[in-house]
Amino acid sequence: MIMIASASFISEPLWLDLNVMTPLEFARYYLISKAVSIAIILSPFAILSLLFGYIGNALGLVVFIPLSSIFIMSVYARYYQQRYNMPLNVSLIKFLVSLITSIPLIPLVILAFIPKCLIFYLLLPLTLFYVSISFPFLLSNSYWESTIEKIVTSVT
Repeated sequence: MIMIASASFISEPLWLDLNVMTPLEFARYYLISKAVSIAIILSPFAILSLLFGYIGNALGLVVFIPLSSIFIMSVYARYYQQRYNMPLNVSLIKFLVSLITSIPLIPLVILAFIPKCLIFYLLLPLTLFYVSISFPFLLSNSYWESTIEKIVTSVT
């Protein structure tokens, strides 16, 4: 997921898609398609987790990791662009972005060690957490306009 997230938006030919749709529409389609791809890639592991009785892991693989990938890809798109003339403070920015994007992964690690009887009590709070960190990126037009502008200007 981290590799997909870090490579997102960097290698995309934005000028081809942005002629047909707005930055918000492009970001929505792109992020949702990547999240669905991650869910499909991880679904065999989720099925195996269910077969072995690890309900929390299965839920994390199919629902929470794709939702957190929307957050991670959105933050990476804004602050982790590939620049050809890197100033010294870029490494500090990359470090801070790496710390911020690791926040959604902490509940997943905790979820792996929680007993089965407590998972159902944490289902709603975890779902609300992941929805609350991912959906604002799917709704903010100004965020994506300025992000796409930063991406386009950082390449030239």
